[in-house]
Amino acid sequence: MATPPTKFCGICEQDHLNEPADIWCPECDEAYCTNCKKHHGFSKLSKHHKTIKIEDYFKLPSFLLSTKQQCHDHTSPFELYCKTHNAPCCIFCMKDTHKECLQFEPLKEIVKDIKHSSRFSILEQLLENVMSDIDFLIEHTSKNISIVDSKTNECLEKIKQKRNELNDHFDKLEKKLKEEILLQKKTTVTHVESITTELHSRKENIIKVKENIMKMKNLSTDLQTFFGLIEIEKEVSAHESYLNSLNDSESLRQTEYSLNTLVVDDLILQFKSLGQLSVDKIRFKHCLNTLKNDQAQLNVNIPSSVDKIKISLKFTEKLGLGNEYLTGCAIKPNGDFLFVNYSPGKLLTCKSDGSNVKDLVTFDTTPNDVVYIPHKDVAVISFIGSKIIFVDLLSNKQIKNINVKSYGIDFTNDRLILASCSNIIHWLDMQGDVVSDLCLKTNAFYVTATNTCVYSSDYSNKSVISSDYKGKQLWKFKHDKLFEPLGITSTLSGYIFVTDRKSKNVFLISPDGSQSKIVLSFTGAGPRAIHFNRSRNELLVTRQSGDEISLYDIQF
Repeated sequence: MATPPTKFCGICEQDHLNEPADIWCPECDEAYCTNCKKHHGFSKLSKHHKTIKIEDYFKLPSFLLSTKQQCHDHTSPFELYCKTHNAPCCIFCMKDTHKECLQFEPLKEIVKDIKHSSRFSILEQLLENVMSDIDFLIEHTSKNISIVDSKTNECLEKIKQKRNELNDHFDKLEKKLKEEILLQKKTTVTHVESITTELHSRKENIIKVKENIMKMKNLSTDLQTFFGLIEIEKEVSAHESYLNSLNDSESLRQTEYSLNTLVVDDLILQFKSLGQLSVDKIRFKHCLNTLKNDQAQLNVNIPSSVDKIKISLKFTEKLGLGNEYLTGCAIKPNGDFLFVNYSPGKLLTCKSDGSNVKDLVTFDTTPNDVVYIPHKDVAVISFIGSKIIFVDLLSNKQIKNINVKSYGIDFTNDRLILASCSNIIHWLDMQGDVVSDLCLKTNAFYVTATNTCVYSSDYSNKSVISSDYKGKQLWKFKHDKLFEPLGITSTLSGYIFVTDRKSKNVFLISPDGSQSKIVLSFTGAGPRAIHFNRSRNELLVTRQSGDEISLYDIQF
């Protein structure tokens, strides 16, 4: 077993003593023993410093341990952050290396609440997306090998069948073709296995990054966290680039074999080959979950107010269904739409321009809401039926049900979140087991979640509620024009869109609930279901009655 590292007290070392340190003060950049830490705690200059145990200090990632609190050139503490160079600086740097720079901000303001910032939640969400994509690609490449094996066996069996119809004259030709197929298989499998190995390696790296983030949250200073985020963002960006390069290259294309034996059937004695091996690369069509839009990039500024967010109508379209009741909607990664029609109970889809409307599934109950689950299925919630219905979009069939009585549904961090039409919000894993329940102070009808917060609508109390993951209420939003809030959706940074079917408005609410704005107003039937697609920056809205839908472009 490895011996734990030892760090000696910095004060005692100056007195030529080697006293093992008990704590580490990041602000002093110094370790202290049992006696010296008492003086450190009493000093006016350091008594408010946050220290950590020395064993926790050694748990920090190396890039955080190397973060310095002082300027290397002037041995003066960092006080400002230069936006021109994206670098910290002391007051002497302003007169020296940054004398021509104009954009500075106090470093304390920048690192304040950094662990609870939107930037942190965006990074965590991006890590989840990268992890999800890696898991999916590992599964995809594994299936690729399985299909290659299956197709190889089919070809070999076909060769055997034809070979039985021929005489000994074709022994050499059979051997040649088998070698060609097996060589192709070996080449293909070797290529796919190399991709799979790389993906496993990157997955392990992502797991380590996630562990480092938790350590940053719990152990590092705000300044360490700030610089740690910069390093992690670079690493995550590299993973994104790799995944996107895979998606854009031919590496993920499916390999399929087929064997043409017509020549053998027609003129057995005249052919020099038993068949012609055809190797097809089927284009990889799946849309990766990794966010690529401007909002999702880690170096983009989060909007400072609701007024900074611009909404423009792309189109309004009638689906040709008549007087329907579309109570839930979603946008797939490829831009196609999904709807649930309350009566008759159906799951519908159409193209991204509202055309080519199709019925996918007819239910034996009335659906209330729908959510798309990346790389997998669609989950439909029915309050009256007291169940979640999972639908396979490839076969358009119901594949399983989970008994739970809820009204609204959303999906985040590989979990389903359900509003029960009471004061309970359920977190479920994909097996249908309840992970946790949140007990609110008010009712929840529709629900949406970010990486850190849960938002729910309560039309019975004319309010929108924000809670943390433990159910603690963070804020409650009310408005003199908010009467019956129902549909609710959120951006990655926590801005909320909520529909009010009675006032016929759509509200935009800031992440802290302090700002709001009516961004859409309707005539006729008011808005009902609403969904914001975070990768496409598109907002889809249905009406309280009828088959009219509207799609909007959101600019941050």
